[in-house]
Amino acid sequence: MNVFRTVLNSQSKQAFQKSYETVSSSAYDNKIASNFFPKYVRYLSMGINHLHEFSPYLSAKLTLKMLSITLRRKLSKKDIQFYDQGLKETYKVSKHRFHTYTFGDSGPALLLLHGFCSNAARWRNYIQPLIESGYQVIAMDAPGHGTSPGYFMSVPTYIQCVKEVLRSRTQWDGVVAHSMGGVVSAVALGELDLLQPTKYVLLNSFNTADSMMSTSARKLGVNEEVIAGLRTRIEQNTGRPLEHYSLEQHLNNYDQQGLIIYDKDDIIVPKSEAQKNLTQLCQFMTLKTEGLGHNLFSKEVEKTVINFLAKRISHKAVGPFPCKWEKYL
Repeated sequence: MNVFRTVLNSQSKQAFQKSYETVSSSAYDNKIASNFFPKYVRYLSMGINHLHEFSPYLSAKLTLKMLSITLRRKLSKKDIQFYDQGLKETYKVSKHRFHTYTFGDSGPALLLLHGFCSNAARWRNYIQPLIESGYQVIAMDAPGHGTSPGYFMSVPTYIQCVKEVLRSRTQWDGVVAHSMGGVVSAVALGELDLLQPTKYVLLNSFNTADSMMSTSARKLGVNEEVIAGLRTRIEQNTGRPLEHYSLEQHLNNYDQQGLIIYDKDDIIVPKSEAQKNLTQLCQFMTLKTEGLGHNLFSKEVEKTVINFLAKRISHKAVGPFPCKWEKYL
């Protein structure tokens, strides 16, 4: 049985930080590398480490390309049914084409963003309840994901694509983002002169793009010297310091309604990222789950997010949440 706990006031958050266990990631790294990455990618990382001895520039360039390879999974029948029900719109940013799907005829706009190697269909159980709550829901397939064409997508590319979607409206009522979609959405909104969304939901979100990049690289066996060179190359390519690509940089002063959900057993996002999110975004409500892993596929999570967005969960509680909130879990 899944165990849900709320972590809502400063005291409980501090206690969490002190007691949060540190677990070796080596077993996780091997499991993820074998389950999520083709063998040729893992072999490529070994070649990159050797290449670094002769050309740090080329090794960093190849690593960035390797980490941008999209691993598209085959769409299920339920996925296809999901896409068929939405209004498809195609965008183009530079050489990248991608699609969004709109559900609901009218209402305040809600943007749903998936993580790496996922797609918009991950939200299919959310759509109808959100429409019934009065929303018009826009779910995006990033380049190389879901129905969108392509084989490569970097974090900066995803950010630029999200910015293009955000520009299509003057106001977004809410954003729900999973995994890398959290940092991507925060940076995209921060770089645009738009009103803040009134509700923000982060599901197992990374805290920084640096962590996303270095975590993935380490799981593939890329050494620290190459990762250091990769950081320099990203800053050169984007013209911005890596600190720019973080939740703290863009959400630290967010003063609307926020919700963070993270799982104790997530093997994709390091535990240190959850700690940073709790520390830096202390104005967000927080929900801890156990046993759901990275994807957070659960009726309880779906119900909690939908109730939060539909304002059936009050955000004005002071200190520990009232016990009545437990019934939504």
